[in-house]
Amino acid sequence: RSEPALAAVLRKAAGLPENASVVPEYSAEFVAKLITDAKASGDAKRGRDLFFAAQSACTGCHKVGEEGGITGPNLTAVGRGMTPELITESVLWPSRQIKEGYFLTTIATVTGQVISGYKVAEDDASLTLRPPGSAASESVVKTLIKERTDTGTLMPEGLTSWMSDSQRLDLLRYLFDLGK
Repeated sequence: RSEPALAAVLRKAAGLPENASVVPEYSAEFVAKLITDAKASGDAKRGRDLFFAAQSACTGCHKVGEEGGITGPNLTAVGRGMTPELITESVLWPSRQIKEGYFLTTIATVTGQVISGYKVAEDDASLTLRPPGSAASESVVKTLIKERTDTGTLMPEGLTSWMSDSQRLDLLRYLFDLGK
């Protein structure tokens, strides 16, 4: 989730301006340049190493083949199923477009229980959520819901901010090539 006050304190502690962003500003031209550069000079093998590196934290949520988590979408064939533009946007600006089935909803019940999960089903009487990282789901009767917040994606922005430009291109190239 977004915590602007905490982010400002951390930026200040790192010697950055309080309003500095670790995420580049979005533009279609910047995305196109990243794609061209990743295809021309990105190294998929180095990108694979980055994807599976503990510092990247990609496999904490995403599965490729038999490795990784189930909190986020399975990326085994992402290069075959998504355009390079969508892949690039999903990595650098994860809130721009959220894959169906991975939009987080949080509810508070009249009994004080808080439940977060991906919406599995909804009708006039109930809402069914699947908690992140779980295969099981939980249904809640709508009359028991006191508050509902559509949170969006769990993937925080800035996950690639620690990478060099060439490492970022390597990661993108790896993702572009997955499933091909």
